[in-house]
Amino acid sequence: MLTIKIKGDGLKQIEQALEALSDEQGKRAIARAMNEVGKTMRGKVIRATAKQVGASQAIVKKRGRITSKPATAGSLSYVISSQGGHMLLKDFGAKQNRKGVRAKPWGQGRTFGGAFMGARPGLSTRKLGGNVFHRTGKERLPIQNMYGPAVPVEMVKGEAEATFRDYGEQRLPKRILHHITQTTKGTFS
Repeated sequence: MLTIKIKGDGLKQIEQALEALSDEQGKRAIARAMNEVGKTMRGKVIRATAKQVGASQAIVKKRGRITSKPATAGSLSYVISSQGGHMLLKDFGAKQNRKGVRAKPWGQGRTFGGAFMGARPGLSTRKLGGNVFHRTGKERLPIQNMYGPAVPVEMVKGEAEATFRDYGEQRLPKRILHHITQTTKGTFS
């Protein structure tokens, strides 16, 4: 959960405007501002997470199952959540070579020795999979899929977290004041 602290006279202006508004009008104005900022912030967080893990935004959205729940007057919180697990190693430009498989999780190229690429388990052709596997013992079977970073973990650390915090702290107070000014028809500015 992100808590935003407003410093300076911005808080005083927002308090004065909220006192003049009825409770419901103020809450709706804040919810509109939160949704506006939240929608933009969602895109920025996805971009930062994709850069951080070294994959495309489309793959991050798909594997991370990123969703958002907009704010309402009854619930003044905009929630961006991810429920995905670890991303498949094949999502990071995996290529088979003599030593194993080369991929770029977290944006850094690395060779995974002894790994190999093949079809999804149960399929007979390479065209339908391209997953990266490794053997768990000295025998031919069993084999296991290899994974890279997890989107839910990466969203709350590093550049993605900083993007979320910085943009929210910078933009939200201004948008709240804007929507309150619109609601009061310019009484407060």
